[in-house]
Amino acid sequence: MQHQHALLFTKSVLGAGICAALRDLPGWTIWHETTPCPEHMVELAQRYCPEITLFDMTCLPVLDLFQVFGQASVKCFGRVIVATLSGLDEEELFRLSMWGVAAHISGNTEPGELADILQRVTLGEYLLTEDCLRKARIPTPRPRSTPVIEVPLVRTRDTFPVAAEAVPLPSPLTEREADVLCCIAQGMTNKEVARTLGLAENTIKNYVTSIFGKLQVYDRTSAVVCALRRNWIQVPEVARARVPRAAVA
Repeated sequence: MQHQHALLFTKSVLGAGICAALRDLPGWTIWHETTPCPEHMVELAQRYCPEITLFDMTCLPVLDLFQVFGQASVKCFGRVIVATLSGLDEEELFRLSMWGVAAHISGNTEPGELADILQRVTLGEYLLTEDCLRKARIPTPRPRSTPVIEVPLVRTRDTFPVAAEAVPLPSPLTEREADVLCCIAQGMTNKEVARTLGLAENTIKNYVTSIFGKLQVYDRTSAVVCALRRNWIQVPEVARARVPRAAVA
């Protein structure tokens, strides 16, 4: 089995737990670094040539770092994984997706699952999907007379994002719908998309509704992430480097 290398940038309690879980992982060499300096990070990546780099978002401004690195330098880090205490918000998911981040782990990720995530990402899978979004906890009301039965929670592989398909699927989008979604991916509002494509704003809204239906999603961020992961749209490198905010209809 080919020996793999991973570079971890972290200095938090979460990062210490991740390092401890991966330290004795067979077939892997793990380098743990705490520098917050972008130039030093790039130097380390060029020295170690890691297959995987993990950035801890609890102690590092990861999106700002990517902006400083630029697209070319980000590629030095191999496949990128980010870590947070819980999930991601929509804007974080959108922007990380634009930078090609492959996966997300959190404080809820079991130590035994880390190795599986690393291996799947190394094989080219993208696990950064809308399932990584931070979910609000809504308590379920119970009548006072109803006894509470504690059921042990069992974490399975199915609780994690589904891997991208090995065989590319044909895009369900028309050429014009793909154009609209490319504009959305660059942070444009419906009005800006209409101006760019020379169409009426109501026409753009109809296209967006059609896109949501075809991709079976309910918001613009999920639509962009879905299409990017399946290579159904291509966003210009200039737009990726700019890392726009998610557009709001």
